[in-house]
Amino acid sequence: YFFPDLAGVGVSHNTFVWNPELDTKAGMLRLVFGLGTRAVNRVENDYPRIIALDAPLLRPLAGMDDVRKYSQHYVDLLDTKENTFTTLPLQKLLGEKLDLRRLDLIAESDYQMARKMSELGMRKKQFWILTYEKLLSGWI
Repeated sequence: YFFPDLAGVGVSHNTFVWNPELDTKAGMLRLVFGLGTRAVNRVENDYPRIIALDAPLLRPLAGMDDVRKYSQHYVDLLDTKENTFTTLPLQKLLGEKLDLRRLDLIAESDYQMARKMSELGMRKKQFWILTYEKLLSGWI
C-alpha cells in the first residue's frame, strides 16, 4: 500500500468554533491518516481530527466514548499491487505488517475496546484510536 502518515486541509477561518475562547480568525485543520481525501470530502460516520490552530489540543468531545465514535475509522490509500484507490478499515490496515515507526504519535491504544473483545472471548489484538495527541502536544 501507499499512503502518507498524515494529510489534511487547512483554512484561515474556523467555522467550527465550539468553545467561546476560540478565535475564528485563527484558522483550523482537518487532519487524517492516509490520503487526504477524507480531510477534504466529508464521509458519513467517519471523522477527521478537527484542530483549532489557536488551541490545537482542545477537542469538542466529552470523553473517550466520544473520541472513539468521532474519530477516523477508515483509511483511503493506493493499493500498489492492484493499482487502485481503495478504502480499508483502520483496524484491518493496522493489523497488517506495516512500517509505521511512530504510530504512537498519532494513535492511542484503545484499552477499553481490547478488554471488551477479550471479555467476549474474541481473539486478543490491539485496537487503536487516531487522536494525534502526542504529535500536537510536541511530545517526541
